[in-house]
Amino acid sequence: MFSIKYLDGVSFRKYVASAIKPLSDVPLRVSEDGLLIRGLSPDKSVLTEVFIPHHAFEEYRVSGVSDLTVDRDEFSKVLKRLGAGDTITLTYEEGGGRVDTKLINTRSGVERSYEVRVLSLEGPVDPIQLDLPVSIKVETVILQRLIRDVSLVGDELSVRYLGDVVRFSSSSEGKEYLMTLERGKHLFELSSRTSESVDSMYDVDLVRSVVPALSAFDVAAVEFGPSLPLRIVLSGEEGVNISFWIAPR
Repeated sequence: MFSIKYLDGVSFRKYVASAIKPLSDVPLRVSEDGLLIRGLSPDKSVLTEVFIPHHAFEEYRVSGVSDLTVDRDEFSKVLKRLGAGDTITLTYEEGGGRVDTKLINTRSGVERSYEVRVLSLEGPVDPIQLDLPVSIKVETVILQRLIRDVSLVGDELSVRYLGDVVRFSSSSEGKEYLMTLERGKHLFELSSRTSESVDSMYDVDLVRSVVPALSAFDVAAVEFGPSLPLRIVLSGEEGVNISFWIAPR
Protein backbone atom coordinates (compact mmCIF):
# COMPACT_ATOMS: atom_id res chain seq x y z
CA MET A 1 0.00 0.00 0.00
CA PHE A 2 1.01 3.61 -0.35
CA SER A 3 -0.13 7.18 0.08
CA ILE A 4 2.04 9.80 -1.61
CA LYS A 5 1.46 13.53 -2.06
CA TYR A 6 3.17 15.84 -4.56
CA LEU A 7 2.79 19.58 -4.03
CA ASP A 8 3.32 20.97 -7.54
CA GLY A 9 0.60 19.38 -9.62
CA VAL A 10 1.58 21.18 -12.83
CA SER A 11 5.14 19.85 -12.64
CA PHE A 12 3.84 16.36 -11.85
CA ARG A 13 1.64 16.55 -14.93
CA LYS A 14 4.57 17.63 -17.12
CA TYR A 15 6.76 14.84 -15.77
CA VAL A 16 4.24 12.05 -16.21
CA ALA A 17 1.75 12.97 -18.97
CA SER A 18 4.20 12.98 -21.88
CA ALA A 19 5.88 9.80 -20.66
CA ILE A 20 2.67 7.77 -20.57
CA LYS A 21 1.24 9.13 -23.82
CA PRO A 22 2.89 6.46 -26.06
CA LEU A 23 1.79 3.64 -23.72
CA SER A 24 -1.39 1.57 -23.79
CA ASP A 25 -1.30 1.21 -20.00
CA VAL A 26 0.90 2.49 -17.17
CA PRO A 27 3.24 0.07 -15.35
CA LEU A 28 4.45 1.65 -12.12
CA ARG A 29 6.28 0.83 -8.91
CA VAL A 30 6.05 2.66 -5.61
CA SER A 31 8.78 1.70 -3.17
CA GLU A 32 10.89 3.28 -0.45
CA ASP A 33 13.08 4.76 -3.21
CA GLY A 34 10.30 6.62 -5.00
CA LEU A 35 7.78 6.42 -7.83
CA LEU A 36 8.93 4.66 -11.00
CA ILE A 37 7.03 4.39 -14.28
CA ARG A 38 8.65 2.47 -17.12
CA GLY A 39 6.79 1.07 -20.10
CA LEU A 40 6.95 0.21 -23.80
CA SER A 41 4.61 1.48 -26.49
CA PRO A 42 2.50 -1.29 -28.07
CA ASP A 43 4.69 -1.34 -31.21
CA LYS A 44 7.85 -1.31 -29.05
CA SER A 45 9.08 1.85 -30.81
CA VAL A 46 9.28 3.94 -27.61
CA LEU A 47 10.33 3.11 -24.06
CA THR A 48 9.63 5.81 -21.49
CA GLU A 49 10.73 6.09 -17.89
CA VAL A 50 9.92 8.51 -15.08
CA PHE A 51 11.52 8.36 -11.65
CA ILE A 52 10.52 10.74 -8.86
CA PRO A 53 12.50 10.10 -5.65
CA HIS A 54 10.71 9.82 -2.32
CA HIS A 55 12.20 13.05 -0.94
CA ALA A 56 10.56 15.07 -3.75
CA PHE A 57 7.12 14.30 -2.28
CA GLU A 58 5.52 16.32 0.51
CA GLU A 59 4.14 13.14 2.07
CA TYR A 60 5.42 9.65 1.38
CA ARG A 61 4.01 6.63 3.19
CA VAL A 62 4.69 3.19 1.73
CA SER A 63 4.53 -0.38 2.92
CA GLY A 64 6.87 -2.62 0.92
CA VAL A 65 6.93 -2.49 -2.87
CA SER A 66 3.74 -1.96 -4.86
CA ASP A 67 3.90 -3.07 -8.50
CA LEU A 68 0.83 -2.06 -10.49
CA THR A 69 -0.37 -1.49 -14.02
CA VAL A 70 -3.09 1.15 -14.15
CA ASP A 71 -5.44 2.36 -16.86
CA ARG A 72 -3.65 4.97 -18.95
CA ASP A 73 -6.75 6.83 -20.17
CA GLU A 74 -8.12 7.25 -16.66
CA PHE A 75 -4.72 8.35 -15.34
CA SER A 76 -4.31 10.81 -18.24
CA LYS A 77 -7.70 12.39 -17.50
CA VAL A 78 -6.64 13.00 -13.90
CA LEU A 79 -3.35 14.57 -15.01
CA LYS A 80 -5.15 16.89 -17.44
CA ARG A 81 -7.23 18.24 -14.55
CA LEU A 82 -4.13 19.36 -12.64
CA GLY A 83 -3.81 23.13 -12.69
CA ALA A 84 -1.87 25.91 -10.99
CA GLY A 85 -2.01 25.60 -7.22
CA ASP A 86 -3.12 21.97 -7.26
CA THR A 87 -1.57 19.19 -5.21
CA ILE A 88 -2.02 15.52 -6.08
CA THR A 89 -2.26 12.58 -3.68
CA LEU A 90 -2.16 8.95 -4.87
CA THR A 91 -3.40 6.26 -2.49
CA TYR A 92 -3.53 2.50 -2.96
CA GLU A 93 -4.73 -0.20 -0.59
CA GLU A 94 -3.56 -3.72 -1.35
CA GLY A 95 -6.25 -5.68 -3.16
CA GLY A 96 -8.39 -2.59 -3.66
CA GLY A 97 -8.38 -2.69 -7.43
CA ARG A 98 -7.94 1.06 -7.82
CA VAL A 99 -5.64 3.99 -7.09
CA ASP A 100 -7.53 6.81 -5.42
CA THR A 101 -6.38 10.25 -6.54
CA LYS A 102 -7.17 13.49 -4.77
CA LEU A 103 -6.52 16.94 -6.22
CA ILE A 104 -6.61 19.87 -3.80
CA ASN A 105 -6.29 23.49 -4.86
CA THR A 106 -4.23 25.29 -2.23
CA ARG A 107 -5.80 28.66 -3.07
CA SER A 108 -9.49 27.79 -3.02
CA GLY A 109 -9.38 24.64 -0.90
CA VAL A 110 -11.51 22.80 -3.48
CA GLU A 111 -11.00 19.02 -3.45
CA ARG A 112 -11.65 16.66 -6.36
CA SER A 113 -11.42 12.89 -6.12
CA TYR A 114 -11.02 10.31 -8.88
CA GLU A 115 -10.39 6.60 -9.22
CA VAL A 116 -7.85 4.98 -11.58
CA ARG A 117 -8.39 1.29 -12.24
CA VAL A 118 -5.64 -1.21 -11.49
CA LEU A 119 -5.43 -3.56 -14.48
CA SER A 120 -2.85 -5.97 -13.09
CA LEU A 121 -0.18 -6.41 -10.43
CA GLU A 122 2.63 -6.24 -12.98
CA GLY A 123 5.18 -3.47 -12.57
CA PRO A 124 7.61 -1.65 -14.85
CA VAL A 125 9.30 -3.42 -17.77
CA ASP A 126 13.04 -4.05 -17.62
CA PRO A 127 15.32 -1.12 -18.50
CA ILE A 128 17.28 -1.01 -21.76
CA GLN A 129 20.94 -1.86 -21.21
CA LEU A 130 22.67 -0.15 -24.12
CA ASP A 131 25.63 2.22 -24.31
CA LEU A 132 25.23 4.79 -27.05
CA PRO A 133 28.47 6.18 -28.55
CA VAL A 134 27.55 9.87 -29.03
CA SER A 135 26.23 12.14 -26.27
CA ILE A 136 25.41 15.85 -26.19
CA LYS A 137 23.94 18.24 -23.66
CA VAL A 138 21.85 21.10 -24.97
CA GLU A 139 19.34 23.67 -23.73
CA THR A 140 15.81 22.33 -23.93
CA VAL A 141 14.64 25.53 -25.67
CA ILE A 142 16.94 24.68 -28.58
CA LEU A 143 15.64 21.12 -28.67
CA GLN A 144 12.04 22.35 -28.57
CA ARG A 145 12.67 24.70 -31.48
CA LEU A 146 14.41 21.94 -33.43
CA ILE A 147 11.51 19.52 -32.99
CA ARG A 148 8.91 22.18 -33.78
CA ASP A 149 10.67 23.27 -36.97
CA VAL A 150 11.46 19.80 -38.26
CA SER A 151 7.81 18.80 -37.74
CA LEU A 152 6.88 21.37 -40.41
CA VAL A 153 9.22 19.84 -42.97
CA GLY A 154 9.18 16.04 -43.00
CA ASP A 155 8.35 12.86 -41.15
CA GLU A 156 11.96 11.71 -40.65
CA LEU A 157 14.68 13.29 -38.51
CA SER A 158 18.25 12.58 -39.56
CA VAL A 159 20.95 12.94 -36.88
CA ARG A 160 24.62 13.00 -37.86
CA TYR A 161 27.76 13.36 -35.75
CA LEU A 162 30.81 14.85 -37.50
CA GLY A 163 33.74 15.60 -35.18
CA ASP A 164 32.84 18.81 -33.36
CA VAL A 165 29.29 19.15 -34.68
CA VAL A 166 25.97 17.32 -34.65
CA ARG A 167 23.61 17.98 -37.54
CA PHE A 168 19.85 17.52 -37.44
CA SER A 169 18.06 17.55 -40.77
CA SER A 170 14.87 16.63 -42.56
CA SER A 171 13.51 16.97 -46.06
CA SER A 172 10.40 16.42 -48.12
CA GLU A 173 9.28 17.49 -51.56
CA GLY A 174 10.20 21.15 -51.90
CA LYS A 175 11.30 21.52 -48.25
CA GLU A 176 14.58 21.13 -46.39
CA TYR A 177 15.64 21.76 -42.80
CA LEU A 178 19.08 21.78 -41.18
CA MET A 179 20.27 22.69 -37.70
CA THR A 180 23.97 22.39 -36.82
CA LEU A 181 25.00 22.36 -33.15
CA GLU A 182 28.69 22.89 -32.41
CA ARG A 183 30.89 21.89 -29.52
CA GLY A 184 31.65 24.92 -27.32
CA LYS A 185 29.05 27.08 -29.06
CA HIS A 186 25.55 25.60 -28.92
CA LEU A 187 26.36 22.51 -26.87
CA PHE A 188 27.27 22.35 -23.21
CA GLU A 189 28.91 18.99 -23.86
CA LEU A 190 29.72 16.74 -26.80
CA SER A 191 31.42 13.40 -26.34
CA SER A 192 31.92 10.41 -28.59
CA ARG A 193 33.60 7.03 -28.31
CA THR A 194 34.23 6.90 -32.05
CA SER A 195 36.31 9.03 -34.40
CA GLU A 196 34.09 8.15 -37.35
CA SER A 197 30.92 9.93 -38.43
CA VAL A 198 27.68 8.55 -37.01
CA ASP A 199 24.30 8.62 -38.77
CA SER A 200 20.82 7.60 -37.66
CA MET A 201 17.21 8.31 -38.58
CA TYR A 202 14.10 8.68 -36.40
CA ASP A 203 10.36 9.17 -36.77
CA VAL A 204 9.49 12.82 -36.21
CA ASP A 205 6.14 12.04 -34.57
CA LEU A 206 7.86 9.83 -31.99
CA VAL A 207 10.45 12.51 -31.24
CA ARG A 208 7.71 15.14 -30.97
CA SER A 209 6.05 13.17 -28.17
CA VAL A 210 8.78 14.30 -25.73
CA VAL A 211 8.07 18.03 -26.18
CA PRO A 212 5.67 18.50 -23.21
CA ALA A 213 8.29 17.16 -20.79
CA LEU A 214 11.01 19.47 -22.12
CA SER A 215 9.34 22.61 -20.75
CA ALA A 216 9.90 21.40 -17.17
CA PHE A 217 13.70 21.28 -17.56
CA ASP A 218 16.53 23.56 -18.69
CA VAL A 219 18.97 21.03 -20.14
CA ALA A 220 18.56 17.76 -22.03
CA ALA A 221 21.08 15.00 -22.66
CA VAL A 222 20.72 13.41 -26.09
CA GLU A 223 22.44 10.14 -26.97
CA PHE A 224 22.47 8.19 -30.22
CA GLY A 225 24.48 5.81 -32.39
CA PRO A 226 24.59 4.38 -35.92
CA SER A 227 21.11 2.95 -36.56
CA LEU A 228 20.65 2.74 -32.79
CA PRO A 229 17.92 4.21 -30.55
CA LEU A 230 17.79 7.90 -29.70
CA ARG A 231 17.78 8.54 -25.97
CA ILE A 232 16.65 11.84 -24.45
CA VAL A 233 17.32 12.27 -20.72
CA LEU A 234 15.92 15.04 -18.51
CA SER A 235 17.10 15.49 -14.94
CA GLY A 236 15.84 17.88 -12.27
CA GLU A 237 17.28 19.28 -9.06
CA GLU A 238 15.07 17.13 -6.84
CA GLY A 239 16.43 13.98 -8.45
CA VAL A 240 13.54 13.67 -10.91
CA ASN A 241 14.71 11.75 -13.97
CA ILE A 242 12.83 11.21 -17.23
CA SER A 243 14.14 9.30 -20.22
CA PHE A 244 12.77 8.41 -23.64
CA TRP A 245 14.21 5.68 -25.88
CA ILE A 246 13.10 6.07 -29.50
CA ALA A 247 13.75 3.28 -31.98
CA PRO A 248 15.57 4.11 -35.23
CA ARG A 249 13.82 3.96 -38.59
